[in-house]
Amino acid sequence: MKRKNSAYTKNLIIPIVEASLSANWEEAVLEWDICDCQEDETAQTDCMCGHEGIRYLFYIRNRHNNRTFGPIGSECIKKFGRKDLSSEVDVQERMFRLYDAIRKREFIELNSDFFSRKLLLYLFEQNALDEGDYQFMLDMFNKRDKDSITYGQQRKINAVVGFTLKSYLQRKLAGKYR
Repeated sequence: MKRKNSAYTKNLIIPIVEASLSANWEEAVLEWDICDCQEDETAQTDCMCGHEGIRYLFYIRNRHNNRTFGPIGSECIKKFGRKDLSSEVDVQERMFRLYDAIRKREFIELNSDFFSRKLLLYLFEQNALDEGDYQFMLDMFNKRDKDSITYGQQRKINAVVGFTLKSYLQRKLAGKYR
């Protein structure tokens, strides 16, 4: 990958490649996984590339040598060009947004502001949702006409979010705020 001599190259690309077994960016990025994510609600933290004011702070670990780097912003993680990492970034950010809304007691709609199919699947795979709640939430999320959600269905959505997901997110995200 040829890039101009920039702070991005100097502060992110070169250190990642040097800490990898592979000697080029395209192969080196395959060695790294997200190992942690935190939220800086004040967005006063800087990405290791030099970008100022990031809110979601990702930390990555090389699976071959356990070297870690961070904080890295979501846009830099996406520049790794890996769909799995981009998907994980999306899930992590949505979990923080959802939990922030729960903590602020905002009304939470089952729409793409807070949810995605990937997030619902992740919550199911992490046993935060049982199979019945997962299928119900997925069915409700997939409804094109959200106005057709009945009062009873909305009550169940509220219960799943307000009890099941709130409890899981409290445990999962405890200590992840700066």
